[in-house]
Amino acid sequence: MMRRTPGFTAVAVVSLALGIGANTAIFSLINTLMLRMLPVEHPRQLVELLFKAPGQDHFNAFSWQSYEHYREHNHVFSGLIASADTPFAVRGDGLEPEIVHGGYVTANYFSVLGVNPALGRLIGPEDGSAESPANVAVVSWSYWKNRFNLDRAILGRRIIVDDVPATIVGVAPRKFFGLEPEDRLDIWLPLTIHHPTYATTARYWLKLAGRLKPGVSIEQARAEMSVLWQWTIADEFKANGDRGAFDTKMEVQPAGAGLSHLRDQYEKPALLLMGVVGLLLLIACTNVASLLLARGAARQREMAVRVSLGAGRFRLLRQGLTESLLLAAAGGVLGILLAYLGTGALVRIIASGRERVELQVSPDMVVLLFTAGVALLSRVFPARCGEGWRNPAATAIRQEFGGDAGGVLGGAAERRQPVCPPPV
Repeated sequence: MMRRTPGFTAVAVVSLALGIGANTAIFSLINTLMLRMLPVEHPRQLVELLFKAPGQDHFNAFSWQSYEHYREHNHVFSGLIASADTPFAVRGDGLEPEIVHGGYVTANYFSVLGVNPALGRLIGPEDGSAESPANVAVVSWSYWKNRFNLDRAILGRRIIVDDVPATIVGVAPRKFFGLEPEDRLDIWLPLTIHHPTYATTARYWLKLAGRLKPGVSIEQARAEMSVLWQWTIADEFKANGDRGAFDTKMEVQPAGAGLSHLRDQYEKPALLLMGVVGLLLLIACTNVASLLLARGAARQREMAVRVSLGAGRFRLLRQGLTESLLLAAAGGVLGILLAYLGTGALVRIIASGRERVELQVSPDMVVLLFTAGVALLSRVFPARCGEGWRNPAATAIRQEFGGDAGGVLGGAAERRQPVCPPPV
């Protein structure tokens, strides 16, 4: 039936694909920035610490003194971690010199997150302090694959990171690239391995995140950290003469989906755009419904003949449902292809004018289920509005044969009776 009406099929599939593709592309971006949980243990328990000045954006940048003070005096976190992302100049035997994006992390970074190594071990308390830092490194699974071809002899391999030798002691899990979805890290070093003077100066360079204790709400964490924030204002800002920081306030926000500065910038525009493409899908469904109205009127005689030949209501409904699902499937597949191209364009728009954005917007099970649901709903609406399967057969036959519909239907019923062959 779809081959017999190629024009209708092409217009319907393309209309649905445009609406489904636009919705899938925007939802993929929203899923990556706001919905997809980090591949860590109990991600919904994670929060990030931020401070905000009136009329300014949120900042996650604290000094080492603030980190130590919050870690020692809070009663709401089972663990508080600090990290700092930075590019590394990496070289070594068999490695081409290159710039690799990585980060410094505290010794409890991986244990608080509940991340287990894919190979070897991760950075831990045994890796020293600021007085005696250990020159160790952990690499990502993709870095292990791309640079070392998954060679298990990578453990114990020495690399030069910013002119300092470091020994690779482990490989992070395959899906873990750090806490920020737009920055994929490939190397992690202990926070004290480089620039130990950062630990004794009031430089605001650390991103802080914590894991709530069981039974502790985020409101309780906000209340306590607001009190501890007063110590930062009195001890650091006042000592440094930073009068403008006195009006800042501490905030605690959920971080199960990661620490993302892009989320704050693009959350509202992305949700608004999702509403716009939703209207686009509604328009596409309306156009397809109009096509189906015309197609349903043209097929009334066909349906009448099928009824007169013995097809029941369920048989006709099954045929219509099959055709609708085929159209939905074709529109969904084409929509996914359009969404793949659309998400690439969205990422390029977001990355324009920025030094580094490696936002990996890729479809996962959530996106595929969303696409399947949208494709199904996009056909349920036109099918119910436009097909007209409930038109009685008698009406169509009257229109075709005038008032003699009863004789036609009666003759059709008689022809359905078994007839014995005449004697020879």
